[in-house]
Amino acid sequence: MINTENNSEERLKLLKEAGEVHTFHSKECLTGKGVDRHLLVLHIISKVTGINSPLLDYYIAQPWELSTSQTPNVTRQIDEDEHPDASWFGGGFQAACKNGYGISYRFAGNHSICINIVSYKSAENTHMHSPGF
Repeated sequence: MINTENNSEERLKLLKEAGEVHTFHSKECLTGKGVDRHLLVLHIISKVTGINSPLLDYYIAQPWELSTSQTPNVTRQIDEDEHPDASWFGGGFQAACKNGYGISYRFAGNHSICINIVSYKSAENTHMHSPGF
């Protein structure tokens, strides 16, 4: 938008394209395919612009053992308080590293919180198989 070589029509076209890319990535994140995307974008921008950021480099290199988010309520077609049997559990988030957890949650009206916790079966430290977890 700050490139003065582009006219208003070209800027609008680029803005629409950026919006489409953002929508695609937002949908990816809604299906559990995004991990801390805001700092990831800052990291990408730092690389594209040639800005050295040890903080962002450190951040990206971490084995994120906890990947969490809220699954949004994408529809209000059914009032979950009036019809609690129509509530859905929502999506999930994969563990971002082999010894971590993926946790998502959503509010089902005012009656429930649906929580999904996942880990790799091969992880020895997650104890997902333990009774009472």
